[in-house]
Amino acid sequence: MSETENNCGKKISVIIPVYNTEEYLCRCLDSVIFNTYQNLEIICINDGSIDNSLSILYEYKKRDNRIVVIDIKNNGVSHARNVGLKYASGEIISFIDSDDWVHSRYFEILLDQLNKYNSDIAVCSYCRTSEFDIEKTKTNVGDCNVQLFTGENNLNQYVIKSYIWGRLYRSESIKGIFFCEDINISEDKAFNISVLSNSQHLKVSYVDLALYFYYNRADSVVNNTNGLKLRKLSKYYLEQVEKNISEKYSARINLNEAFTNSVNIRYLTMFSRDKAVKEEIDNYLKSCANYQRNYKLFNKSDAVKFWILYKFPIVYRMIRILTDRTMLDWERNEKKKNTQIEKSL
Repeated sequence: MSETENNCGKKISVIIPVYNTEEYLCRCLDSVIFNTYQNLEIICINDGSIDNSLSILYEYKKRDNRIVVIDIKNNGVSHARNVGLKYASGEIISFIDSDDWVHSRYFEILLDQLNKYNSDIAVCSYCRTSEFDIEKTKTNVGDCNVQLFTGENNLNQYVIKSYIWGRLYRSESIKGIFFCEDINISEDKAFNISVLSNSQHLKVSYVDLALYFYYNRADSVVNNTNGLKLRKLSKYYLEQVEKNISEKYSARINLNEAFTNSVNIRYLTMFSRDKAVKEEIDNYLKSCANYQRNYKLFNKSDAVKFWILYKFPIVYRMIRILTDRTMLDWERNEKKKNTQIEKSL
């Protein structure tokens, strides 16, 4: 008898925000309702779609009584997910985007690993694709290679901290944590940082199997982001530092995110002619420096790195270029754009 069979009473609340994805929605819903693990509460939040998404949801609801359809005015994906979180009654929470889909054993395998290691979160690998191959969702995935992470080790793993899909959360581990609705980029990561910084003892099982299929479409939000939108993230993380200043672990994690995000924006806006933007970023970096100076949140080695990157922007630029040579092409294009703007004035 498998771990899943032993724990078949555990309900998984699957939260699916939907906005104008009629072309992909059936594929997503089919991959969920035909999964090997069946004790699901499938919460679909229609975020003011103006295509046929809502009609598709109601049609699926007629066929499957596990599906709950919530129709709301368009307020963005973070609000839709928060609505889903407030409605969810399962012991386990899962988020799936409506243009993506999951492997036929997605819930079964992740729940097995969550229970086997008594983890708070189980995370799988994912496949980024622009093609739908139904056979991939049914393939025999074989044995699991599982790694366990706790504390700040979770924050060193990109796949663990960056996305909310491709994982199961124990409800008790995210209780009282919601998405910041003022953020319209990297809201997944902001949510995960709140979860991971909430407890130093949080345990994550990472399953090295591609069980989640991320559909890489050209008009998705991820493919249409502007570096300047990241400014709200720095502000958000600094607010979390202030809010949790008495909890050194949480404050340090959020300060690191605020600083990392701000030095990244400082680099991305180095060719910008908008002085107000540069001044805003400088103020965020100064706030980071003040928190470190007053509360000594980083250890000595991290503090040294902090001050070097803060005082010498050229060092961060060198690191970006060394780790990604395409940044040189980006810089040339930015210089060219700014030259053309100046000539037109």
